[in-house]
Amino acid sequence: GLGDVYKRQVQTTHKNSHFPAPNPTPPPDDKAQFYDRLAGINNDYIRVMHLCDIHFPYQHNGALDLAVQLVGYMQPHVVVIGSDDHDFDKISSFQSDPRNEENSVLDVIQEMIPYHNDLVNRLYDASPYTLYAYIWGNHNYRIYKYLMANAKYLMKTVSNAYIDMIRSNNRVMYLGETDQIRIENLIVSHGSKAGDNPAKKQLEMGGFQINYMSGHVHRRTFYQKRGYHYSVNAVTSGCLCDLSPHYKGVNQDPTNWELGTCLCEIKRNDPHATAHFENLKFDEDKDGVLSVRYHGTTFTAKK
Repeated sequence: GLGDVYKRQVQTTHKNSHFPAPNPTPPPDDKAQFYDRLAGINNDYIRVMHLCDIHFPYQHNGALDLAVQLVGYMQPHVVVIGSDDHDFDKISSFQSDPRNEENSVLDVIQEMIPYHNDLVNRLYDASPYTLYAYIWGNHNYRIYKYLMANAKYLMKTVSNAYIDMIRSNNRVMYLGETDQIRIENLIVSHGSKAGDNPAKKQLEMGGFQINYMSGHVHRRTFYQKRGYHYSVNAVTSGCLCDLSPHYKGVNQDPTNWELGTCLCEIKRNDPHATAHFENLKFDEDKDGVLSVRYHGTTFTAKK
């Protein structure tokens, strides 16, 4: 079974010694274990990827395939997932297209399980010793909002089931009800700002003292604040979902969304470290095939 596969992975020595061996049975506090393992990485820089805005079941399969390929190629120390990984449109305040419910299930968490487990399986196949951490996005919070309005006395039971699903057989670290995580002088967040340059607004939230890598707006933006002694950078990245939002129906205007993902390298033990981002955009050819060029290699999505 899947658990036995994971145990065999744990017992295998990884070729890159800077990855600490994973613990197949994490303690109740995943956050504490996450930072313990992060501290155990033997490398001067931490490599981080943020796979945001997948919006299952409205994912863009080609974009998701490219993101997984990049994880396998880069072998990042940390991959942050969640961050609007599921849309939860059935419990949204937006009016969704009823045609999207023709083949749906009644339980939104049950609907999410196969998508989530499939993603985790693919990520582990690509890079089994990466630390996978889960943060919330505004679409994930729809679960709690729905429960508060309709079934607040079942919140604990449903929340526990949701968290158990997120952990995916203890392969994903659930860091609590939070939409951000700090890694050295970098905050990886889902993001809450929009407008012309949400990256700038994220830096403003941090008082221009720390780097930010966010999603939420489904497009790339960048801002840098240069100080006398050091600089900080912020980005928002593209998305991994369909570029035609379901809630706009058939008569919709084109979005300014972009397909892509963001990679970051941040120096260890330096409170003034500047984050180095590679904010990748996935390009589509005339046949609708996605590709991206990274470090001299072209990656092409499977059809």
